[in-house]
Amino acid sequence: MERALAARDIDFMADVGNVVPITVISRLIGFRAADLNQLLRAAFDSTALLGAMLTLAQLEALVGRSGAIGAWIAEQLSAAMTEPSDDILGAVARGIESQALSPGEATIVLHTLLSAGGESTTSLLGNAVRLLAERQDIQQDLRHQPERIPAFIEEMLRLESPFRLHLRSVPGDTVLGDVEIPAGSTVLLLWGAANRDPSVFERPDDVVLNRPVPRRHMAFGRGIHHCVGAPLARLEAKLVVSALLERTSSFTLGLADRPQWVESLMVRRHERLPIRLVAA
Repeated sequence: MERALAARDIDFMADVGNVVPITVISRLIGFRAADLNQLLRAAFDSTALLGAMLTLAQLEALVGRSGAIGAWIAEQLSAAMTEPSDDILGAVARGIESQALSPGEATIVLHTLLSAGGESTTSLLGNAVRLLAERQDIQQDLRHQPERIPAFIEEMLRLESPFRLHLRSVPGDTVLGDVEIPAGSTVLLLWGAANRDPSVFERPDDVVLNRPVPRRHMAFGRGIHHCVGAPLARLEAKLVVSALLERTSSFTLGLADRPQWVESLMVRRHERLPIRLVAA
């Protein structure tokens, strides 16, 4: 990140936004001799499978790559069982030894942590920096009042939720609001719409840094499905945004290229985010 912020023109995603989250989650899990580029591709592959924008041939290729990363994670688990470690990898390996988890379940747990930790925070970072590059008033406000950065992060989670939707199955007849939902149905939960509900949020399309309940949004889900990594995502976003504001006097979108979104119905993430930095 230091090298990136020392430059003038950068692709924020390639230089910072993609790099920080996958580095953090890989180290937290405790993967050994990890290829971060390979892990980042694996994280993005997992959500691309659900993006509803790929051909059958592309989906088959992703499934093949997912199988390969699953085999690599299984090897990591096997090594951790031989040489226990005090990290998430070691804890999951001990779960296998105690028979609390099967090897297959353990692999899925670690693959899910990798995918969520690498994908969602990456989206949040890019979305936050994109808005600040476009809104010099908010950018300068946060420079003068850095204590408002956490509130800004919550507004970005609400306005540009990293995941715009999830699917849920309905095991029994139920009622949601005034709608009867029969057992066996599939429900599409649209976080992007819920987070801009005018009956819940005043000025739903604006960045409002003094909302009475800033974490009322649905970006991290609710109840037993609340994202276990939410505190980590918030911390990473706060640190990256703070560092960017401290090291620059301003930054704008790049002049030679335009931002590009990933093609996905589910993920709200930038493929590219060129920005121009002016040093502090």
